[in-house]
Amino acid sequence: MASSVILFLVVAWWSFLDSFPCTAEGVGFSISLFHRDSSLSPFYNASEGPSARTRKAVRRSNARADYLRSTAAAVTLASDDDVSISSKLIPVEQEYFMAFSLGTPPVQILAFPDTGSDLVWTQCKPCKKCYHQDSPLFDPKKSSSYRPLTCSSDACIEIEGTCAPKKGCRYSYDYEDDSYTKGVLASETFTFDSGDGENKKVSFPNIAFGCAHQSGGLFNRRGAGLVGLSRGTNSLVQQLGPAIDGRFSYCLVPPSQKDSSSHLNFGDTAVVSGPGVVDLPMLSDHGPYDYYLSLEEIIVGDAKVPVRRTPSPEDPNVVILVDSGTTLTYLRPSVVDQIKTLIAGRVHLTRMKDPDREFELCYLFRGSADEAVIPDIVFGFKGGSWTLKASNTFVPIENGAKCLGILSSQEVDGDAIFGSWAQQNFHVGYDLKRSTISFAPADCSKL
Repeated sequence: MASSVILFLVVAWWSFLDSFPCTAEGVGFSISLFHRDSSLSPFYNASEGPSARTRKAVRRSNARADYLRSTAAAVTLASDDDVSISSKLIPVEQEYFMAFSLGTPPVQILAFPDTGSDLVWTQCKPCKKCYHQDSPLFDPKKSSSYRPLTCSSDACIEIEGTCAPKKGCRYSYDYEDDSYTKGVLASETFTFDSGDGENKKVSFPNIAFGCAHQSGGLFNRRGAGLVGLSRGTNSLVQQLGPAIDGRFSYCLVPPSQKDSSSHLNFGDTAVVSGPGVVDLPMLSDHGPYDYYLSLEEIIVGDAKVPVRRTPSPEDPNVVILVDSGTTLTYLRPSVVDQIKTLIAGRVHLTRMKDPDREFELCYLFRGSADEAVIPDIVFGFKGGSWTLKASNTFVPIENGAKCLGILSSQEVDGDAIFGSWAQQNFHVGYDLKRSTISFAPADCSKL
């Protein structure tokens, strides 16, 4: 199963060339992240209104949730002998972009980060059959730091792949939506803007990545690939290793703040601190890549909602995936029904109907005072509680209407997903060494 956190840094091409990058050892740095509907995003369409953007985000969220609940696509590290292994991938229609520079001299790459994938890849020259992308393809022949990886390299061995000795380590990733990427596993120097206000760059040499020479399907032309941020050994987070002490975090600005950026942090800057910090233990036995928590209860106002259909001493809690790439939150239908019933019994605002029938519980909001009457929804995880106000549980659609952004899983026992709308204006940190997810309320536009 896969999940994700997803992001985009606007950095002019020449800004990567202004200063010599230093090698990172025990560093902390931040990347500005932009929601695809931000006015700073290449996806931004000024002619679209808030309602149209919300509708598209909901449909992307539903599609991603369907993928996360379905059998993950096979990932194959292939050779001429067709020896392969399986891993997990998700589609790349993500909500966020990130940017970094690749190679020597550095070339800017815009890509989708994904907390459920364990490989970084981008399209490379020569590309025999590739989807069209707006930015130039990466040319490995023009980089002095590019090195194809051999069959005996750690990156190739760690995913148990075999390959033709003369051709090096080759990969072939097939996504469930029939998208694909194929190419050479190589190493390169990755450079990021440190975000310290001094235009300082931080550089990481010998990062394994996929140099794609064939790719196609539903990839977006504005993105040049994907950045794996999972717990897998070839993800960017794992490869940065001791330099970031196994830590990364993000703070997501609500899409309504179109001119503000979110942030993706690594190392020292990823530490979640201040009042109200809660540390939650990650589950380690529900997939090698993803980020799961144990959900013990949900409280609406002062009323508890049973989260399991048949609680048992052996497995009393619900496993829930924390995913910044899925906009909405998804729970078992009976749980969602109880949440809706409890809210409806406590809220006496004007009920509205969703003309697209994507939401079932909607109200007319005339101002912030109306939000105040919405009861808090508390997600009681093992280790602590995450309290959500109306701004994290109700999604604006049109004409002042807002709807409950907690939907039913399509399968009766479908997997629970804690989406990005619920995480807005929280600093959310992942510590792979301690195996914890930490969070604290924050004004993400000022963090």
